Amino acid sequence: MSSSVPKIGCQHFKSLVKQILAENNTLCSALCDILDNVHGIGAIIDDFKAICDIRYEYDDTSLYKITITDNIIHGFKDIHKDSTQNPLNMGHIRIGQSTDDRETSEFGTGLKKALIFLSKNAEIFTRCVDDDGNISFVRVVFDFVEMANRINRRDA
Repeated sequence: MSSSVPKIGCQHFKSLVKQILAENNTLCSALCDILDNVHGIGAIIDDFKAICDIRYEYDDTSLYKITITDNIIHGFKDIHKDSTQNPLNMGHIRIGQSTDDRETSEFGTGLKKALIFLSKNAEIFTRCVDDDGNISFVRVVFDFVEMANRINRRDA
């Protein structure tokens, strides 16, 4: 008689989306989660006042687009890194989340969960300043439906 040990993997993106959509989210709570990032950065940079601009566009009678801009000079830090080191990864973990009480991001999922709750597609355009002072611009596109339907969770 042979026995095999099953492979236990991580949560599939599809189940994560289902979980997020079942939470008690609202437009207000989602916007607060998005703005939390800007507020947190403003709190840890001395003599910096974070400013955000939110614009809404409607298509007929429904919300079509939300555009949020901020004055964070470095944009998303580490946006060029891979996997869990990238701030847009659902499993992203940073040292500041557990060591700096001035930071508002405890789990690092608020922005991503808000985007999933608000839309089926999201785009982030950000300026990126690396540690050497090099400036680049990055566009990240999320197609949450396509991501949830991928067979291999590692591809999400």
